[in-house]
Amino acid sequence: MKKIIVKKKIVPIVVPEVHAHHISTMNMEDGEEYVGIGCNTVLKLKQIIPYEGMDTGLRALRSTIVECIIVASNMGGEQIVATLWGTSSVLTDCPDLVERIKKEHASINSKIASYTRIKKTTKKGLDGNVIVAKPRGDISPVTGYGVGTQGHAIGLIMIEGKCSPSRRGLIMPKIVNYLMKEHEFEEKKAKGLAASWYSTLWIRKPTFYQKEWK
Repeated sequence: MKKIIVKKKIVPIVVPEVHAHHISTMNMEDGEEYVGIGCNTVLKLKQIIPYEGMDTGLRALRSTIVECIIVASNMGGEQIVATLWGTSSVLTDCPDLVERIKKEHASINSKIASYTRIKKTTKKGLDGNVIVAKPRGDISPVTGYGVGTQGHAIGLIMIEGKCSPSRRGLIMPKIVNYLMKEHEFEEKKAKGLAASWYSTLWIRKPTFYQKEWK
């Protein structure tokens, strides 16, 4: 029996022309807008903190700290300050992509504002009675969270532990223990929540939690 070979039609992939190119964060300029490697963030330079240690060459460049103001289309419409390495890459010369990300960011902000306006100010329990929210204390100048909140308690643990990338492994068990003891979380859930809290405080509140590192 003769074997019939069917040739598949190959459809060429059309790649749009891209003018953007990579630069290191150390080469960012004040007032200019850049795009993160994931193509979903717009970055502006805040400040560059030169490395002052004993390392030289690429290790010294990598240890240079670059603080950026970031608009992210995938972070709930928030604008945050993030810390990057000096050798991290960003995209430049891509104004169309910058505008698209900013529009997505504005759209998310609009949705959040709309939700906030229609959100009910009171909640009812299963018995139909109104649940009274516990009053929160003033914002702590030490942690950046209201006194008596979970964020404040975890913030104190991080600050007392002199949080830094090298000490994360020492601090995480203390946060897990706090969540299990004070909030009765199971260990698996407490570990996930602790990791989320650590990253959130470190990235979004660097003025409170990156002092020891700097």
